[in-house]
Amino acid sequence: MSSALKNFLITFVISLTVFLLIGLNVISPWLSEIVALPDPNGENSGDVSQGDVSDTSDTETSFPEVSDVEYDEKGDIFTAVIFCVDSENRALETFFIDSNGKTKQFIKCSIPKTTRVTNEIGVAVPVGDLFGMISSESVCQLVSTMTGIKTDYALCFDKKSVKTLARLIGSPTVNADEIASTITKEPISIMNPAYKDVIFPEGDSKPSDYYFNLTGKINLNKSVHGKTYLEWLLEYNPHGDQGSGGDYNSVYAYVFAQLIDQFFKNESNLKNVSSMTKLISACETNLTADQATEHLETIFSYDDFQRHEVIYPSNWVDGVNLLRRLDKGESDK
Repeated sequence: MSSALKNFLITFVISLTVFLLIGLNVISPWLSEIVALPDPNGENSGDVSQGDVSDTSDTETSFPEVSDVEYDEKGDIFTAVIFCVDSENRALETFFIDSNGKTKQFIKCSIPKTTRVTNEIGVAVPVGDLFGMISSESVCQLVSTMTGIKTDYALCFDKKSVKTLARLIGSPTVNADEIASTITKEPISIMNPAYKDVIFPEGDSKPSDYYFNLTGKINLNKSVHGKTYLEWLLEYNPHGDQGSGGDYNSVYAYVFAQLIDQFFKNESNLKNVSSMTKLISACETNLTADQATEHLETIFSYDDFQRHEVIYPSNWVDGVNLLRRLDKGESDK
């Protein structure tokens, strides 16, 4: 081998070694910084990116690593996001449900409609403006990212399907006085439909039953003046400039939240194939009747598992940490 060729090979090997060292010590950390997860303390740490949703398909419900939680390897897991929409498909009230039969934990997490997620074009959008506009599968993927727990099903209710939900529950109730004190800030007063087309001369007093008030604890399926209390509340709009399309959305959202709470507590009426089939048929969902039947025991485990009712934090990292801890059976403190 010529001297010139030997010198070339020696120089090449030395150069290659130097290049590899530079790559390991300089370029690799630089690339890691580029693809790093959002900084928990960054200004956008509260946003969840819809663009990252496709990477969550392998996200699994977390398993416990703590000794004080009995772990059932064969336990079933049911996860879902349940929400109601108004006439413009805006999500008003949203709940993440995680019933984990492996760790015997039941989580109901309220997700405020103002919680922001980043859509596929990079714009931060409130979930209230987004969930009703995308598919059930897309909602599930987003909530999987928001919670760190694989979310399998989404159920979207409108006012029509909310009525079906109420009928299936049997005797759902709300406190009209609580609605008046916390939402409407005035008594729930409704004009008697019997006087809808009656014109009273100026100066004449109206009959004592011209208005009727909703007070106290009321059965939503009970009828008064030709409609159920639920129908009156869903139509209630004392101020025409509030809500959209005649919706008084705060009352509607309150009623829906009460119905969801009573749904999971009402095992006696709902824990059967017939009721779940009717419910699934009434709402927009990717949950099938067969899947609901398969998860029936887990869905109605409210009285059997350790319960956690929480509100989704404003920070995404805090939300994931909180829900994964609760899913494992760890304290939320």
